[in-house]
Amino acid sequence: RVLVVCFGNICRSPVAARLLQERLDETRWEVVSAGTNASDGKPASGMMRVAAAEYGIDLSAHRARRVSADDIRNAELVIAMSQHQTERLLKLEPGSGRRIRLLGAFNPQANTWGLPADPYASPASAMEIPDPRGEDLAFYRRCCKRLDVSVDQLARWIVRRDASRRMPPQRRPLSAPSIQAARFR
Repeated sequence: RVLVVCFGNICRSPVAARLLQERLDETRWEVVSAGTNASDGKPASGMMRVAAAEYGIDLSAHRARRVSADDIRNAELVIAMSQHQTERLLKLEPGSGRRIRLLGAFNPQANTWGLPADPYASPASAMEIPDPRGEDLAFYRRCCKRLDVSVDQLARWIVRRDASRRMPPQRRPLSAPSIQAARFR
């Protein structure tokens, strides 16, 4: 299970979760989204619905929900949009640090977006995906593009990591000197 988290669960995390679910094997992975400050039941942002539709994502049925400690405990991987959100997640579930990642860290072009930092994030972090709330449609489109590129790299990382976990450990053949050394131990 992968949990994708943003601030209100009405813009970035629902889009990222849907993009990620499309790229992962649905029989092995469940991808869900939530927000650190979500108002339960709130619909996705109107401009995000427009921008997401350009990526084939229909957010009309999406309803926001607030992240819980159980959500974090039940996820193998937790993806956040900003450092501020990772801090909030760690307060909810202190032992989860090894499973939390910033989505923007998977983007090879993280420093080239020219987008302002998320107002709820730590300053000057190139690995954060800024919140488009209050911005124009062009900003929402750039946000979706950044989500798409980052999620693509994240999905590749998850698939590689998952494949390496399912492979049996490699055994090195013993050389003649190692065999002799092993006999005298």
